[in-house]
Amino acid sequence: MKDNGGPAYPVATRAGDIDGGLGHQCGDKLWQFPGMTLRDYFAGQAMIARDEQDYESWREYAWDCYSIADAMLAERAKDT
Repeated sequence: MKDNGGPAYPVATRAGDIDGGLGHQCGDKLWQFPGMTLRDYFAGQAMIARDEQDYESWREYAWDCYSIADAMLAERAKDT
């Protein structure tokens, strides 16, 4: 499975603060709502920075943006 970088904007609160039981329990007191992945966030930022008119198809454009995101995650992993 490809590294997705984990959550881009995670939100964590105490289990007692959650109304309606949304999310999943992690341990006995923590609920997390992971949101989008860091890989998706990076790909979206690459889309903003690139011009879709340089591509023959949206599929090629998306593939290139996710390739950039994967490269960013690989570089990020080197620092940790």
